Amino acid sequence: MSETLYGPSIVADTLNTSNVSISLDSLKQWPYLLPSTSNAATITAGLTRLANTYLNAQGGPFWSNLNSYSSIAAYSNYSGSVVLQDGRVVLAPNGGTNVGIFNPATNSLATLSGITNVSYWYCGCALFPDGRVGVVPWNSNNIGIYNPVTNTWTTFSSVGGTQNYQYQGGCMSSNGLFVMAPYRATNIGMYNPATNTFTTFSGVGSGSDYYNGAIPLPDGRIVFSPYTSGYLGIFNPVTLAFSSVSTSSAGGGYHGGVVIPDGRVVFCPLAITNIGIFNPLTNSFTTVLSGAFTGGYDGAVALPDGRVVFISAGATNTGIFNPVTNSFTTISGAPGANAFWGASLVPDGRIICTPRSSTTIGIISMSPSVPITYCLNPLFNKG
Repeated sequence: MSETLYGPSIVADTLNTSNVSISLDSLKQWPYLLPSTSNAATITAGLTRLANTYLNAQGGPFWSNLNSYSSIAAYSNYSGSVVLQDGRVVLAPNGGTNVGIFNPATNSLATLSGITNVSYWYCGCALFPDGRVGVVPWNSNNIGIYNPVTNTWTTFSSVGGTQNYQYQGGCMSSNGLFVMAPYRATNIGMYNPATNTFTTFSGVGSGSDYYNGAIPLPDGRIVFSPYTSGYLGIFNPVTLAFSSVSTSSAGGGYHGGVVIPDGRVVFCPLAITNIGIFNPLTNSFTTVLSGAFTGGYDGAVALPDGRVVFISAGATNTGIFNPVTNSFTTISGAPGANAFWGASLVPDGRIICTPRSSTTIGIISMSPSVPITYCLNPLFNKG
């Protein structure tokens, strides 16, 4: 007795044992590349393409007519902020006794209380690779560390020095260090969250309120924003080399800054009436729009379309700088009077302003959404 097969006969698959090549668009990988001299060009090209994508949509920057300012009631006494992997924003304490955790999904602020604090202990923060948040010791000997998983606050107390406004502003380096800009310290502070160790690099000079922001570059170096110094600082955390570039000014007057798609750094004008720009390729510093405004901004946010948003401190508006056209516009509504110190761009496209003296969280609606990889990238996610 036999069976009849209904259907096609089975043909064995043919296996290809030769090499298979896959084309990889390296520019799409820019958020995941380690900042270095070899990767700098690719990171910059990836940022440029992202900016062009936003600019080309609908014939131009499609959020240009959607700019608006609003606010939500909150506590004050924070300085600097970072975005967590889940999209929440951590606000670093500065004179207060709690960490602020803002949830953009619910527009609500939660706090972790019980932080021993005096006058302006911390200023600035950065997101560690393990998801914790490091907070820069300003008038403190302790690095603050917030763990969003356990919702706990701890400190690293082996910083040394005195409570004399040592550091202000920080960022993560390409070799995993939490690098802190020297404000009145005569050294650069470096904390390794993987080994729980602290080291310093001396030889950066000394003065009152020298630097107050740390800006990482695509090539792995870190630029320190000049406040009263007439020089900006440039630090290589891998080779431990430090240099400086003159700003042609007795005092810088800038507070923080950001890298833009073409690789230059734009400095935020706090106590000066121009915008400072550093070109790392030519190692040169220039200024634009001298006298176009009266300063009063504290912290800068880089938008994915290439523009830079300056956050209101003393100014009663939000500043928007276009580095391609060197044009400056404003959004009204900010309270001024030392209102905000820093801000963070969140995935829904809004900018969350960190309240220093203001009892509200400022919200700048730039819409539409922003890739989470952009918001979390260490080049931009720093306080």
